[in-house]
Amino acid sequence: MQRGSKLENVGAGLAGAALLVLALGGCGSGSGGGARVATSSGATGGGAGGGSGTGDTVAVVLTPERPVAGTAVIHYLLADPQSDLAGVQVEYSPDGGASWLPATPDLAAPEHEGTAALSTSPLGARHAFAWDTRADLGNVNNIHARLRVRPHDGGEGTPGESEEFAVVNLGRQDPDCAYDARRGVLVLSADMSGGFVPYSWLVNHVVHTKIYGDGKVVFRDPQDGDAVIYQGQLTEGEIVALFKLLAEKGFWSMQANYRAPQAPTDLPSAAVLARLANGTEKVVSSYGGQLSAPPGYMEMYDALHVPRLRPHNVVRYIRQPITQYELNNRRYDGEEYQKKLDTPLDWVWVDAGPGGRSYWHKP
Repeated sequence: MQRGSKLENVGAGLAGAALLVLALGGCGSGSGGGARVATSSGATGGGAGGGSGTGDTVAVVLTPERPVAGTAVIHYLLADPQSDLAGVQVEYSPDGGASWLPATPDLAAPEHEGTAALSTSPLGARHAFAWDTRADLGNVNNIHARLRVRPHDGGEGTPGESEEFAVVNLGRQDPDCAYDARRGVLVLSADMSGGFVPYSWLVNHVVHTKIYGDGKVVFRDPQDGDAVIYQGQLTEGEIVALFKLLAEKGFWSMQANYRAPQAPTDLPSAAVLARLANGTEKVVSSYGGQLSAPPGYMEMYDALHVPRLRPHNVVRYIRQPITQYELNNRRYDGEEYQKKLDTPLDWVWVDAGPGGRSYWHKP
């Protein structure tokens, strides 16, 4: 479920080295969700270099895998065929790359390495920049941040920039993101259901994604269909970022149902549900998914599914059929994600709480 890396062409003399840098960066921890080598050098400046002045240093910025807050330690790599020392200029974008500003370092952060006389290598030397997000962005939630590193070793090198990532400095205090963080409270879900389907499909259908206030996620992978159910965790920052996306795409002002004119019959409908702590709740359905979807809808829908959704601490359950004994007993033990095949539609799951024995049963 790890996000892939993207590398743009930076010229015949540099592309091979940059690819090796990306391969090396993918082995690190804490960052590495995505990376990009920019194609234009832009302005010069920043710390002093220290090499021969060839200007062939390539930077690759590793995108944080999860939302950040406060001081964000951003890792990047510097590749140079001659291993010249290099300086860097670090910039951030609050709007997905439309504009760029100097990034403020947190000089007190122990991980921060500065911006001058940094080592390089043909395969890429790893470095860290501690970005003070509150100094630059303030106490807001921003899901369109990027960081760019411009290297130079006497001449301007090839800059690298991250993919978009979320900075969550306001958290659930943001009215757009004020969900109920209690255990067992469903706050987000996404599904595709309905249409002309056999009864066996209806019985065994699994809601694609269910996200609870305490971070629990019960979900399925499209590659497995309904044969496997997964459970994982999301951080508060990840849930906040999802709510921020819904707000930006206009979810709360959308109508409840969308159906394209002349749409064929018996198609399934996509559905997205969101619930705020103040009791505001909304479900928006789109008949045929993309066929009837208003602008921005499918981006929200896709964000609530793997692979874009990336829960951690994931466990899986390969579904087994319910037994006749369990049917007669009207109960079997198991977590929510351990719902057996052919469990009757009127059975419900009971959460026994931490340390308890949860179960499925017929009320």
